[in-house]
Amino acid sequence: MMVNLGRLDWRRHGGDPTNSNLLKAAWARFRDIDYDWDPRIEAVRAVAIYQPAQALRFVSDRLRGGKAFREAAPILSNIAHTERYRREALQLLWEMGQTDTRETGSNPGHPIRALSELCEFAEHKPREFNEEIAAFAFDLMDDDRAWDGAHTPLSIVAPLLKGTIDKSRASARAIMLSSAFVTYEYALPLRRAVIDRIVGLLEHSNPRVGAIAARYLHDALRMPYGIGSMSPPENLREQYQAEFAATIEVVTAIMDRGGLSATTMLAIADAVSWYAQYGGGKPGDAANRFLDGLPNDLNFRLRAAMVDRARFAFRSQIAREAEEDDVEKWLPALANELKETWPEAENLLDQLEDALADLARAAVGDGSAYMLVNTLLQDDLPLVRALLVRAATDPRSPFRSFVWGAMAQLLNLEPADGRRQIERFLERDADMAARAVAALGSLTRAFTAEDLRLLRRAVSSAEVAVSRSALAALRWSKDLTDQQVKAIALLAPFEQHPDLLSEVASLLLERRRKLVALLDTNDVEELLARMRDIKDFQGHWVESLLGGLAEHFPVPFADFLFQRTDRALREEEGDIELLGYRFHEGKLGFHKSADAARVLDRAWAWLRQHDDDDGYKVYRAAELVAGMFDIDADLVVEFLDGKLDAAGVVELKWISKLVRHTHHLFAFKQRRFVERYLDRCAAADSEALNWAIDALAAAAMSGMKSGTRGEPMPRDLKARDDAQAVLSTMPRLSPAYPLYEAILKDAERDIAQAIREGQALDAEDEE
Repeated sequence: MMVNLGRLDWRRHGGDPTNSNLLKAAWARFRDIDYDWDPRIEAVRAVAIYQPAQALRFVSDRLRGGKAFREAAPILSNIAHTERYRREALQLLWEMGQTDTRETGSNPGHPIRALSELCEFAEHKPREFNEEIAAFAFDLMDDDRAWDGAHTPLSIVAPLLKGTIDKSRASARAIMLSSAFVTYEYALPLRRAVIDRIVGLLEHSNPRVGAIAARYLHDALRMPYGIGSMSPPENLREQYQAEFAATIEVVTAIMDRGGLSATTMLAIADAVSWYAQYGGGKPGDAANRFLDGLPNDLNFRLRAAMVDRARFAFRSQIAREAEEDDVEKWLPALANELKETWPEAENLLDQLEDALADLARAAVGDGSAYMLVNTLLQDDLPLVRALLVRAATDPRSPFRSFVWGAMAQLLNLEPADGRRQIERFLERDADMAARAVAALGSLTRAFTAEDLRLLRRAVSSAEVAVSRSALAALRWSKDLTDQQVKAIALLAPFEQHPDLLSEVASLLLERRRKLVALLDTNDVEELLARMRDIKDFQGHWVESLLGGLAEHFPVPFADFLFQRTDRALREEEGDIELLGYRFHEGKLGFHKSADAARVLDRAWAWLRQHDDDDGYKVYRAAELVAGMFDIDADLVVEFLDGKLDAAGVVELKWISKLVRHTHHLFAFKQRRFVERYLDRCAAADSEALNWAIDALAAAAMSGMKSGTRGEPMPRDLKARDDAQAVLSTMPRLSPAYPLYEAILKDAERDIAQAIREGQALDAEDEE
């Protein structure tokens, strides 16, 4: 209704209902929207294009009041399609995006993504619209403040360089992914404008802006490809290749006249290196000319050796046609040259610090710096000690990133001194301790008793980062026996810091050692006692550890679970996680244990202790047992079957709670048990029979179904056929007859609904 009235108002006022009061009362009712999922927000989004002034006021008021919401960007995007309020909507999207640090690709409601989608070429979108959005972005580029946020103006115009448009279609039954190439002539004016801006920004006085622009050369030099890697036609490819070569030549000319900073040149080298190595043709020749023109002085080569992927982008480190042996030699050769030029450790560290600072100012990644620094540190005690002093003196020192490599050298060359320094860090500086302790995992000499003592102390540290780092060192230590690793791992204070339990679990379960097999009863009892107060057990490794305990130590682990659940159900610790649905279908795996029958007896006895509990507690208790055991397993079915002859109403009720957690095919695969169970319920109590039928029917009918929209689900077809087969051989007066009849009716109802939905979809497509 809101959309229809908005459209009517829009028509009545010639496309500008700014001063209309027709929907004033309706907009007033939207002021109390307090959460993202309020359905009225969707109405605002839908009507925004017809009531842009009102929608803009709605969004602005909410944002000024500190009420950011998920649909703000889509609403503003719709407003931006109206000429009068376009700039205001674009500006608001930009301001929102400046503080939104999320990635745009994985967040459809991101403001910067909304801006880029408004700017990109699209079917039926006039180029004048693209030009206006691009002009907004170009204006932003002239404001130095626009480069300080999480995203930049180039993010808005980058889609104009794609060279393709999306032509995907959706019908009622299917989604068809498709794309098309934009003709070069159509794209060229805006494409050229964007590339000119990128090239101009390369000479920006702010090295960060220059490096950002250089990174967008990747987009400018990328051949357009459609969905499914559809290649452009040859004539279009030739046009782009000529443009790529010309762009690289322009950039090379700027470099030749000295207009580029070192960090900008490094970022450009990353953008063109693919063409130099693989591209061939005119772009390849142009890329090689750019790389050949890069500076060859030591300062530049030092920075080049630190950037991400330094070994693979051929940034002045080695000849581009070098053999693999030369690739391995260039870094030691550079390290030797650096030491010959700056033989004093302090002077060399000054040079390294300056280079790292340059890269940081330009936001150019220094991901390869560790390789260079570790090469420099090799067998160089003065440099090692000087680096450690600088790192320890200043918590913000960039050399803290290299403490591990320095300490590894010190521990190998001067073990006593290395241990003393780590001891001092453990007492005074947890960050330095965490970085230094990791080096215990890189010893090239044999572990000594003093090393083991230090590692034990670090693993048991109350500082999470220190303990985690020590556990990592323990993982890397090849000389320690499995028993030593197990014993030290269990020293981690995971009872105080539950996050550490995952680290310990991964050590106990990793493929190389499988230390969980070395645990004895005392280890497990101590482990479970320390796990007592951990509120929840999250993560792959922790869950795998629980499975290992269930298989190898089922009795103490089962008792632990029973006691934990009792505590939670008594509400002594209301925030303790009950191990319920997350472990459904017996994911804890007790049924795999050699002691499964014994534990099943204990589980049944524990359930009986809850006979008089309320419905919620009974459900949660049964849910735990269903997480411990796969109720569909033959072992469990035989156990329950053995209870039937002597079962009273209470026992039959517990069985109904357990079979509720079975697979949807349980009623067919275990037909004999089901009929015996329902016969016993009918003989004992009519209410017990109702419980049992309801539980078995719920298990058979609930859960996820998969198939093709508008067609009967395969699961429903099978349920119908299986139920018909059972009913054809079952007496109508059997207590089990209503169960299978209910399954049949449910399947037939869902099949009929799917057929009706398919007919509606076909009718929708015909329209």
